[in-house]
Amino acid sequence: MRYSHGYRRWFLIFSVVLAAATLHGCGWFDGGGDGGGGAGGGAQTVTITGQVTGSGGLSGVTVSAASVSTTTDDDGLYRLAGVQVPADGRLLLTYEKAGYATYQRSIVVGDAESYAVSASLKLYDINEQAVDPTTATTLEAKDADQNLLVALDLPANSLQGAAAGNVKVSVAAGDPSTTTGRATFPGDYLAASSSGGSPDTPLESVGFAEITIVDAAGTELTTLATPAQLTLRLPDEYQTGGARAGTYVAGDPAKGTIPWWSYDETQGTWIREDADPATAAIDDAEVQEINGALYGVAKVSHFTWWNIDQPMSTHACLCAAVVDKDGAPMAGVQLVAEGVTYDGVSRPAITGSDGIACVNVKKSASATDRERVWLRVEAGGVDFPYDVTDAAEGDVDADELFTPVDQGSTLDGIQPGECTQLANTIAVAFDGRVEGVVTHEGSGTPATDFTLYSDFGGTATTDATGHYGMDVPRNVDFLLFAPGLAGQQVRVTDAATPVVVDFTIPNQVPEIDALTRTPDTTPLDTGASATFTAVASDPDGDSITYT
Repeated sequence: MRYSHGYRRWFLIFSVVLAAATLHGCGWFDGGGDGGGGAGGGAQTVTITGQVTGSGGLSGVTVSAASVSTTTDDDGLYRLAGVQVPADGRLLLTYEKAGYATYQRSIVVGDAESYAVSASLKLYDINEQAVDPTTATTLEAKDADQNLLVALDLPANSLQGAAAGNVKVSVAAGDPSTTTGRATFPGDYLAASSSGGSPDTPLESVGFAEITIVDAAGTELTTLATPAQLTLRLPDEYQTGGARAGTYVAGDPAKGTIPWWSYDETQGTWIREDADPATAAIDDAEVQEINGALYGVAKVSHFTWWNIDQPMSTHACLCAAVVDKDGAPMAGVQLVAEGVTYDGVSRPAITGSDGIACVNVKKSASATDRERVWLRVEAGGVDFPYDVTDAAEGDVDADELFTPVDQGSTLDGIQPGECTQLANTIAVAFDGRVEGVVTHEGSGTPATDFTLYSDFGGTATTDATGHYGMDVPRNVDFLLFAPGLAGQQVRVTDAATPVVVDFTIPNQVPEIDALTRTPDTTPLDTGASATFTAVASDPDGDSITYT
């Protein structure tokens, strides 16, 4: 993105004899902080920054929200400015890169102007495998021990609208029982009971997979004339010897099926699907035993993310108060509950002016059979956990909260019941300090009005001397960066001693905005003179030379 302010425009007329012109000078880096708080009295807009990772920072990822998009730099850093906030305050972010499964997540926007959102992408387990669509094909991906992870059975001539020639098939499988799997789970753990409806059903995920098929013309195919079959391995915790072994049993009338869902990438919501369209009933995915392991097997009628999930028929609700370092209520921060005894994460809730937010969790069956969750405030890449100090609330050593036995929910259309207010507060303390100066390479001049970002959401803008300062959490590693500028890992331990981090903005080649020739006839006779008029701009106002 290029700004008009700060530019000095240069006009030069010169004569040459059929020679080449090369422009030299000092360049400009887009680190300014536009967006935030609305524009011209219109709808609210915000700035979103973050880092996308795969195995380390992931470059070349297209990040989009609403109608704004950008691409991550070499370190996986990105910045989206001027993102318009929908009326319901929920923004859907999409992350795309060739070779990786597309990822989506939503955030709830409060009154802040800047938000930090990090993401992790999953490599395809089957990546662009060439397939003849006129022939029935089975594609498989296996783990390091040659255990089947996922399989796709594609019927002959089933792809609608495919151009002539081979298609490229990509499939990714996810395990929500692992940290990596939870990080790549798309959207929220919420489903709509009907297409286009509001999310009203919390989910406990068992396994998920994404399918993308592109034809020879480069067109992504979405629908099937004849359903394909997806076979997805259940996580190890459900296999023999696992912590939850016996939850699913192949062929068992009560334990032999799992509800089947697809992901609506427009709405960012899971939708109930029929695992066997050939029958009149809405079928669940079938649990099958293959080579001694359990799998979910179901039909797919279109290509997106698919998920074997159990809907939570009973819910409970936990509320927590969030305070700052001085003990004052902290509004506009994000509260999340992550299941310990079940594979699910609550939709983030934003604290109100009283600092309180409430999240839905899986209800405990009884006072002796308790579900457990971790409760935390998320600030980009930094978590502030709830500290369990009373054994009646949960596991004090592990900071795992018991979920309530009583019914409770914040979701529309569900009997609300009573939410349980927790005794302790969550303190979000930014009592460390990082400061420094930002200068331009070569000239050493200060970079004024330049915005730096952090992966926990904090921002700082330089003053007239190029200096900045930012309050940060202590004893936490965080990233300080501006997209396109190498980020720096920072850790502050002493509240009384700021950490100094300086940045230098590298020079870039300035741009020729216009170049004309007089006369403009073509061809020009050898040895004839021509006058070139160039209009060039240098963002730092440095002199420009022509050679």
